[in-house]
Amino acid sequence: MKQENVLNLGNARLNVQIRLVSLALFAMTVITFGFAISAVPISGANVVGEGIPYPYLDTLGQFPKDYAWQVFAIIQLIIFIRLFSIFPNAVLSSHRHHADTARAFALASGIILIIDYYVQFSVVPIGLRSGELDGLPLLIQYNSHGLFMVLEEIGYIMMSAAFIFMGQCFVDASRKIAVLRWILRLPLLVGAVIFALISVKVGLDRKDSLEIWILSIDWLVMLVATLMLQYSMIGLWRARHDRHEVPTVAVVKSGTRENQLVKAGKNQGTAPYSACSNSSQAEGSRTSLSISAKIWGSKRRSG
Repeated sequence: MKQENVLNLGNARLNVQIRLVSLALFAMTVITFGFAISAVPISGANVVGEGIPYPYLDTLGQFPKDYAWQVFAIIQLIIFIRLFSIFPNAVLSSHRHHADTARAFALASGIILIIDYYVQFSVVPIGLRSGELDGLPLLIQYNSHGLFMVLEEIGYIMMSAAFIFMGQCFVDASRKIAVLRWILRLPLLVGAVIFALISVKVGLDRKDSLEIWILSIDWLVMLVATLMLQYSMIGLWRARHDRHEVPTVAVVKSGTRENQLVKAGKNQGTAPYSACSNSSQAEGSRTSLSISAKIWGSKRRSG
């Protein structure tokens, strides 16, 4: 049976928060992408020209140009973690386990990549400048067999897993939701295929090929997904407690034969029912209210 996705009117603050965070994540991803593209590779599988050979100890001249994007990436990852932290609160309770799993993968991805980037621009440049070179080549980002590259790979694989579990939280059968689910599956599926192809071709000597592919796909999917959340999809979630019907409030005006049925919470941020209008005083007629909370009232009495 198709589940109906309805925006939980009692959770207006949460929905606004998700929209703002997704918009901030989109903007920061665009900025980070721009700075990352400007950092031309000087080593690895995609090097332009001859490149710089191991041990990469004469790369101080690349600072800060090749390091600036990592500062923005840290901000991007903090926003990414924030989005996945509040995301489970806007998901149907029956799909909460998928949202919690997505949050766990997002947190793991964020922690790994933030540490990786922070160590890179905080340790490597000052180490090169100070002549503290022992063990430094293992940390330098230009070393395609170093820790920086490996941590990026596992970090963005974790991000791909977060996306695929995020997609499982959307339960509507519409075409838009189906497209979003497949978009969120792409990073992990494409990454697995690319990893297999590279491993068959070069074995362990994959250099930065996998890292560039999976990073680019994750960021592109992040841009598309945040746009869809911002403009189309946020209204298709329900809060985890929104499993009950919304109580109906009946407002009957005496002196007129007008009956109005008002959904509780129709005006976001208001109380479950509205007070009497002052228009009756201007008309000089008496106004009486008959308020019946058909669902909540019965549940409270039974409880």
